[in-house]
Amino acid sequence: DDQSGGGKNLDNVDAAGLYISKAFMDKMTLHITKNFLKLPKIKIPLILGVWGGKGQGKTFQTELVYKKLGVNPIVMSAGE
Repeated sequence: DDQSGGGKNLDNVDAAGLYISKAFMDKMTLHITKNFLKLPKIKIPLILGVWGGKGQGKTFQTELVYKKLGVNPIVMSAGE
């Protein structure tokens, strides 16, 4: 039993026990929402670029967010 009061918030852990960063989840959710809005002067889909080194989990974290939100994306990865 944790008595310190400084325990971690595990709200962003999925059913398999995989953690999704809250900041990353928030940014992905905002980006996806913007794609469904009728924004003035924007006639093409917004494209999301996720930057980072090889093997840092960019695709993995992105797929976790899409799965949690029920989104079926079109993914283009330079690494594949």
